[in-house]
Amino acid sequence: MKHLIISLTLMTLIPVFSFASTKPLKTPMVNYPVMTGNEVYPGSPKSTPPLLLDNLDVIGEIDTIGTTWVKIQHNGTIGRMIERSTDGYTDFVWMNGLDYGVINRHIYYNFIDPLGVQAWPGGYPVESSQRAGYTTMDVDFNGIAFPAFHWTNTPGGDFWTAVATDFFAHTGTFITYETLPYAGVDKIIWPKVQFDRNQVLQIVSTENPGGFESYRHFYTTGTYNPLTYSIVYEPWEEMTWTMTIAGDVAASDISDRVAYGWTYCRDDGFPAPGGDYSQYNNDIHILIDDDGLDPDWSQAVNLTDFIPPIPFWPPFTQNGDTLRAYTDMSLFFDQDDYLHVAFTTPSYFEIQGIMYWHASIIWHWTEQYPDEFVMIHNAFDDFWWNTVDCGTWNVKAQRPSLAQDPSTGYLYCSYQVFDCDTNAISAGDLPSGEVFVSVSTDGGMNWALGTNITQTVTPDNGAPGSCFNEICPNMAKLVDGTCHIMYVMDHDAADPYR
Repeated sequence: MKHLIISLTLMTLIPVFSFASTKPLKTPMVNYPVMTGNEVYPGSPKSTPPLLLDNLDVIGEIDTIGTTWVKIQHNGTIGRMIERSTDGYTDFVWMNGLDYGVINRHIYYNFIDPLGVQAWPGGYPVESSQRAGYTTMDVDFNGIAFPAFHWTNTPGGDFWTAVATDFFAHTGTFITYETLPYAGVDKIIWPKVQFDRNQVLQIVSTENPGGFESYRHFYTTGTYNPLTYSIVYEPWEEMTWTMTIAGDVAASDISDRVAYGWTYCRDDGFPAPGGDYSQYNNDIHILIDDDGLDPDWSQAVNLTDFIPPIPFWPPFTQNGDTLRAYTDMSLFFDQDDYLHVAFTTPSYFEIQGIMYWHASIIWHWTEQYPDEFVMIHNAFDDFWWNTVDCGTWNVKAQRPSLAQDPSTGYLYCSYQVFDCDTNAISAGDLPSGEVFVSVSTDGGMNWALGTNITQTVTPDNGAPGSCFNEICPNMAKLVDGTCHIMYVMDHDAADPYR
């Protein structure tokens, strides 16, 4: 059974209780929103036990915009795979595995027009390379979609970052332009892309050294020429070193500011070659470049700066902070030009070098209130006893995606939470994801208790085809009275990396 890619349209969250007073490190208020919209089953009826249909309580309107055999669309930060334009178009891109063994893997595109009509049910191929994947997208130049991805034109060859451009908005006639080579590196991949206010493509990609040592993020810009339908790139710049694929980029709509974020390992000696560095022991570093032209990577700020271990303290306190940034984040500039950052922290005990199986928290930070870190979602509720493993590169709550409704100023965050009920574990021995959305009406200082907008349950020991595993959610930056969220409905909750 194929894994279905789904776009979910969710009506705006309206808070019904007031928030508490401001405090540092606040937990979410119990603040249930009023939801409106149709309840539609998000998946393939062929794989659905009929008795389960009566128990689904999906919020919003669902459209299946394509299929894929590749369930994990990104290994860390997702970026943007969906964009909503002010003219009412919604554009989508995804990594489409066309066969069971994913030998045939390409980038697909679709859009829904203002009347709610899909252009190509099932999607339309962006490129015709030997193999491509891990796509993100932005839309500019009067509605033209620009998917970024990595590809190779050689069977078994090395991958490299590229960006495709449609000739005109919503025609599906893409042409791909590969970024420039970089001496001594054969793979710069996993791109995140956003247009800045001057319609320059801001691109952050990551080296793939093929091992578990430290590796680098790289940065380039691309300038699109609408007369020749071509993209001209600047040379790659080395940004920083990392142990995760968490890098992200955001650009302001009202100024020339561009922000870049990544995780930086705290282990001694990092990033010297040959070290045995942890993927869990990270801070988040942020750089804001005011003109978007010449980012100085040495000026990045350590946003989290966790308290290090203090060995002479008593047991259970000597680790200092026992949270660390992991492998995802979402950067977003609001309509007042403030940067917002959402990120995930699992537990981590640096002295012992261990973490709990899945416990995590999703946090929000904004430069408007730089001394405040506010919880969006707390998934530490059962970490003392629950030994459910969420799978490679996963923790219980993760993959935040920030957006804003300009008409109200409200901020929204979508994210994924695994259902770690031991009676809802698949035959592949993994929990299933749910998509949540939370809202903040005060610039991110307080967040409503997240609403589970999918509310599906995988049966105990659910066999392939009977699971309800909603994963890889990401949200369009524009909320226009409606949150526009894209995710994968996976009917076989099993870890592809094991």
